[in-house]
Amino acid sequence: MINLGFLLNDFAVRLHTAVCQYSITGQFIERFCSIYQFNDPYANEAKLQDFRILANKHNCPVLCCINQQAAFLFVSTDSYLISIGPFRFSSNHLLKYSIESSVLVNEEYLQSLPVHDAFTLMKNALFLYNLFHNDLLVEYTFIRKNYKINEDLYKIQQQFNNIIFENQENETRHNPYEQELREFSSIEEGNLEQLKKSITEDYPGSVGLLSEDSLRHTKNLGIVIVTLSSRAAIRGGLLPEISFSLCDSYIQQIEKTNDYTALTYLMRQAEFQYAQLVHDSKSVRRNCKSQETPPKVRQCKEYIFLHLHDKIFIQDIAQELQVNASYLAEVFKKFEGISISDFIMQEKIKLVKNLLIYSHYSYIEITNYLGFSSQSHMGQHFKQITGYTLRQFRNTFKSENFITEE
Repeated sequence: MINLGFLLNDFAVRLHTAVCQYSITGQFIERFCSIYQFNDPYANEAKLQDFRILANKHNCPVLCCINQQAAFLFVSTDSYLISIGPFRFSSNHLLKYSIESSVLVNEEYLQSLPVHDAFTLMKNALFLYNLFHNDLLVEYTFIRKNYKINEDLYKIQQQFNNIIFENQENETRHNPYEQELREFSSIEEGNLEQLKKSITEDYPGSVGLLSEDSLRHTKNLGIVIVTLSSRAAIRGGLLPEISFSLCDSYIQQIEKTNDYTALTYLMRQAEFQYAQLVHDSKSVRRNCKSQETPPKVRQCKEYIFLHLHDKIFIQDIAQELQVNASYLAEVFKKFEGISISDFIMQEKIKLVKNLLIYSHYSYIEITNYLGFSSQSHMGQHFKQITGYTLRQFRNTFKSENFITEE
């Protein structure tokens, strides 16, 4: 059984406004608010009271704007109507529902109201609504019910028809889908030579226009290519967390870059780096009869990646995956061609290499950061795997750029 009073008071505290409970016929029951002498000049607004009753009939939380200044959120249950507000939006929104109130408020009062972004309000509204309803309400429905989106949808369809018409009229076309398949299949397979060939193919057609601004178009194109490359790499066996993180890094850099040549280089470099990562991943198991990663092996690698900053024990991994430790070790070694312990050390040393090149952390800081027992312990394994001491490696590669030449 839900403690409704506690829940509504918690919402009042988190959203820094008043939360009121009404009957389904609009009769006031109780107000929750932790702000001393909170003032709601709209409490007796007749139009808002009428809207409140109508809002109870919606099978969705309802946002209502008052005089394009303040707003309320209404969430209905089978027995009650919950009103949250007033508050202000952090940016302008085209809401479907609004009322013109005769209540006059000054700028000082409006500035005193809490400010919330649409995403936060939607998350809270959906959480509260879904607690009391069996049919799950999702973000898409909430947006469709509360925001004026038909105009945007009309513009999309209008632009779509214009593009189709103009392309037919001018006998122009997009680049062939088959070429795109070859390009991203090359990444999925870790085939760098095939990737080079697919990128340099000569074909009729061109890339679609992604923005009327040429720089924004190039950035958008880069974001699309990096995103598709990251997903192709995951299909090829790259750990999702690694692929997603690399994708985030490239996209952030694309957003910061305003040079067309650099943008082109970044998007192509991303493709080659993903293809190389897949190639390296596949090469360690090239002698295996099955190329499909067993779920437990994939989950084991994901666990290791997420805990590289800790001391990792095989027994802990096995317990997390609910499998026998010996069985997990055997399956991992058979498929990856390396023991779990060696794989953990290999991944830690990869991270050590990155930190030595791309950070200013001291050796002892890196030692502590990655859970090594001592600096000499880390240095011993580092020398064994790379052939360099920590100092030799940092001095040799520190000045190199992150993006390497092909």
